[in-house]
Amino acid sequence: MSVTAHEADPIIIGLIIIVFISSYAIISSEKVHRTLVALGGGSLTMLLLVMPGILTYEDLILKLISWRTILFIIMMMVIVNLAARSGLFQFIALYLVKLTKGEIKLMYVSFFLLTCAISPFFDTITTMLILGPLTIEISRVLEFDPRPFLISEAIAANYASSATLVGSIPNIIIADIAELQFLDFIIYIGPLAIILVVSSLPILFLLNKKHLEPIEIVAAIFTIDPQVVITNRRLFYFSIGAIILIIFGFSLSPFIGMEPALIAFVIAAFLLGFSGEDPEEVFNDVDWSSIFFIIGLFVIVEGLSVVGVIDAIAGMIKPILEINPALAIAIILIFSALTSSVVDNIPIATALAPLLVTVNLGRYLFWPLIVGVNIGGIVLPISSPASALAVSMAEKEHKPISFLDFLQVGLFVAVVLIVISFLYFGLIFVILGIPG
Repeated sequence: MSVTAHEADPIIIGLIIIVFISSYAIISSEKVHRTLVALGGGSLTMLLLVMPGILTYEDLILKLISWRTILFIIMMMVIVNLAARSGLFQFIALYLVKLTKGEIKLMYVSFFLLTCAISPFFDTITTMLILGPLTIEISRVLEFDPRPFLISEAIAANYASSATLVGSIPNIIIADIAELQFLDFIIYIGPLAIILVVSSLPILFLLNKKHLEPIEIVAAIFTIDPQVVITNRRLFYFSIGAIILIIFGFSLSPFIGMEPALIAFVIAAFLLGFSGEDPEEVFNDVDWSSIFFIIGLFVIVEGLSVVGVIDAIAGMIKPILEINPALAIAIILIFSALTSSVVDNIPIATALAPLLVTVNLGRYLFWPLIVGVNIGGIVLPISSPASALAVSMAEKEHKPISFLDFLQVGLFVAVVLIVISFLYFGLIFVILGIPG
């Protein structure tokens, strides 16, 4: 997606850098809505590129914005919204409650594993919007504290999403910039994701054990047939089929010559057509705010590429990364995780991926970037939308999650996961010499 650098007046370069730094600073402060900041910064960047004649308006629109990525994200949101409308996710959750017979520790493990199973295929916001309300409703009926569930779900939703290309918006952005395929994620990050899940579960369980006291079982809950939550039976079965097709389609995309965006578009169109749902209502549920946020960021970051800033930065850091592959992995993994813990990981991914393309030291460096930006979202309750949603849901139940409570769990788990990830990447890329 990165564009060719053009010669530009130093004043223009300086102004574009100021727009970039200011936009990221304001986004991190969370005092102004991030979409407004991104669109404002993108508009200023456009003016600074078009008015001096550095780019034509047509080139700017066509080259600075990855419409393939934007289309892909929109279509995935449509598919998820339709599946949610069918009652598919509620069905799964209620089935798990019956399966565990309401035993709180088993439910905790089940909901954690369900989060890990869903996250690789749906973005973190969607995952929390699916599981959070279900957790709240079940906690009301069975009268248990939902906070350890919500914290663990938010943590799992963030890092487990690194397993596939579609697991999070940063994954999609990085994959598009680095030209990574769906199968590449399965091969290089799939095993790590399993290791991280297995490693984090006992840690989270021990950290939350004191809050998982036995509860009095409400027998009525087990008489409920999970099928009662299915609101649209035809859409329910079509959604299952669509999800299976997505997984197979994305896996086979390099062999069938179809881009994931095209596969998502076709499946979303057919699912919407056969759903019986009102298209206007479905599209109203698309997170358009995030879509325009990403569009604005594309313009801001690619503006730096156009005037040669990315090339200059790459020239400075390349000698450091060239010292040793293990050092390069550690720097990218830790830096992306740290920055993503205080700034939304979408702008971090959008800024760092083009930089690694320009550095051009090997594709293996994109994998620690992907894992790092996803792990960074678990450190603070404001580190990612999923974490913020978990805190918001708890507050509405008058069971607030304090900043310190989330930090104590999130930071400890993040450190463990970063160490494991470094050892994993060091083993396969440094010791074994797999090219990535």
